[in-house]
Amino acid sequence: MKDYYNTNKNSLVEIRTSGVALANSYDFQKITIRKKSGELELMFHGGSRNNVTMYLNPTSLNLISEHVVEGCSSDALQRYRTMYQSSALRLILSRFEQISPKAIRISDGGIFVALGGTLKSANPNLEGGILMTMEPEVNNTRIVEQIDTNVYLYDDLIY
Repeated sequence: MKDYYNTNKNSLVEIRTSGVALANSYDFQKITIRKKSGELELMFHGGSRNNVTMYLNPTSLNLISEHVVEGCSSDALQRYRTMYQSSALRLILSRFEQISPKAIRISDGGIFVALGGTLKSANPNLEGGILMTMEPEVNNTRIVEQIDTNVYLYDDLIY
């Protein structure tokens, strides 16, 4: 995972910078990006009902379909549609295609790049990867090792 970080460091820094811009500009709990059946799955989480999943063409990033959880507010839906068009999210989506992780999760605390199996945990529901935080992490038992400033090897529940 350290090699992956070193090889993709420039793209990962761009993803973190864009994630900070999203967190500062929009209201959401988390955004998850992963490849599913040849499409990019973009999941916006904003609470128990304010969740939207979009499927995108991985090359053009054009919207293929949109699935809204019943009861999602029209304000949340419009906010997610606006976020989908933002240059910050578009950059993250294009970098996702370039660096090919299993998934990326964005929250206001940091960006987690899922790369595969866990590093220490035997829990099959966890995935190991790189956590890039906005501030230093302390006393987090899922951190395996710090590899750069506010960048950690991490075992985390991604989905």
